[in-house]
Amino acid sequence: MSVEDTDKIDIMTRSEDGAVTLVITDHLPWGDGEHLLALQAKLNRYLAFVESGQHLEHGDVAPDAVVRIKVVMKFAPDQEAEQFLFKAGEITATMGVALTYEVTG
Repeated sequence: MSVEDTDKIDIMTRSEDGAVTLVITDHLPWGDGEHLLALQAKLNRYLAFVESGQHLEHGDVAPDAVVRIKVVMKFAPDQEAEQFLFKAGEITATMGVALTYEVTG
């Protein structure tokens, strides 16, 4: 699965302290407006997954567990993507969900 599979959760992990991390795998290069739209759709899907409580149905997840969304990217985000991620992080924070990203490529 990947950022292009906007209706699926790529990876869900739970740490020893009970925190839940939902991972988006992103292998696409930047500079394409479609990429940003796919990432936005994927983030919206992840937030809906959390808001609906579906994350609580997977494993032994406490209702008050810390939830994070992490975007793991092959390519470093361009300026437009960085701005989007910053704004999205502000929005998710108001929902109690931390948004981070990591470039692995």
